[in-house]
Amino acid sequence: FPVTIGNGIAQVAASAGYDVVLLDVSDAALEKGLAALNNSLDRLIKKEVISAEQKSQTLARIKTTTQYTDLASVSLVIEAATENQAIKESILHQVDQVFLLRSFYQGQ
Repeated sequence: FPVTIGNGIAQVAASAGYDVVLLDVSDAALEKGLAALNNSLDRLIKKEVISAEQKSQTLARIKTTTQYTDLASVSLVIEAATENQAIKESILHQVDQVFLLRSFYQGQ
């Protein structure tokens, strides 16, 4: 399930102190992903693995978007979409376009 995988990656990175941009195809998909992330963090609170403050800090590090242009400032992109080659190629092409544009402007 790509949403679960993406959420897990986002959660681990944000918990480790990294700012995360979580991109998905729609606001509804992002809301579903954030709900799953919230549930996961709540389970960790119940197990006393993290505090409510740590949950809040983790969530504050996650920005959601449906726009590839919002990836322009990131240093690393982790693709975790469905195992469909055409979808993966489309995603990577769009990411590539954002980074090519960024490289062009930085070189100017």
